[in-house]
Amino acid sequence: MKQSVIDYLQCPHCRDQNLEIIVQQENGEEIKEGKIICPNCDSLFMISNFIPNFLPKNLQKIEIKVREGFGYKWKLNPSILHTYKKRFFDEIFPVKRDFLEDKVILNACCGIGIIDYYCAQSEAKETIGFDISDAVYVARENCLKYNNTHFIKADLFGLPFKPCFDYVLCLAAIHHLKNPAEGFNILTKVIKKGGYISIWVYANEGNEFVRFFIEPFRRYISTKLPLRIVSWISMILGMIMWVIVKLVYYPCKKYEILKKIGSVLPMKEYLFYIESWPFRQVQEMIFDQLLSPITYYHRREEIEEWVKDNNLKLLSLTRLNDNSWRCFAQKCAE
Repeated sequence: MKQSVIDYLQCPHCRDQNLEIIVQQENGEEIKEGKIICPNCDSLFMISNFIPNFLPKNLQKIEIKVREGFGYKWKLNPSILHTYKKRFFDEIFPVKRDFLEDKVILNACCGIGIIDYYCAQSEAKETIGFDISDAVYVARENCLKYNNTHFIKADLFGLPFKPCFDYVLCLAAIHHLKNPAEGFNILTKVIKKGGYISIWVYANEGNEFVRFFIEPFRRYISTKLPLRIVSWISMILGMIMWVIVKLVYYPCKKYEILKKIGSVLPMKEYLFYIESWPFRQVQEMIFDQLLSPITYYHRREEIEEWVKDNNLKLLSLTRLNDNSWRCFAQKCAE
């Protein structure tokens, strides 16, 4: 943990902003082991192996399952693939690289730090990623070369942050929360006035195949299996999908003579899109679908209502690949 992180923190219990750090072991400019104390309510948060831990001790069973599932997934696939960059910028459209420059950014549910990596690369002033799982340790390793990245263990429903962020991102996570609307509301509270938020979520529209065939399997079978088995299932299904994409969808996208056939293929926009992905990324996508104990598919009207209820100005709400929504909004200055 870098000392500067304290500037963005407050006690998640009493909202006191005068937290104190007790350093037990340092490594250069970072605190490897230590404590963060709230002088108002005496809450104690440990810093272990460079990562401050703000997780509550009484996580609900569903939250523990989410933590274990996604922590397992990211430990299996800890490196950042070059193909993630295009997907990142596609998911935050219409935001471009230059928008990220000099921004203080919060990455909600950061996983292995993919978003933090590209924000730091885009010369963000600071980027702080938090996650409920041990993936934060992998994220720190992935972003070591960037001094403007920081990582914290925290639950989205008990955030330890001041309302100080220029830009908050939550990509591919809100739809896995126990209460997506409340999660969105909490994230808007840490944006400073005039700041921005981007989210990317599964759409109800365009996901009929997934909702009617994959969802029952996830709900009644895969979430009840050991994670190792789910990983193997996702590998088998991923290989089948990858072969179909390469042998059917790719030719129909590339060759004019086959484009009429391509126009009637199911989920064509999405499967055309992932044609350039390596197998690992396809397998990760399927693993995501199968391991989460909670998955929601959101309608446009829901997202518009979230924005309105939180006094935000909707700047953009567009579809990506006909099966997801990407929303970009601004917190009103008044």
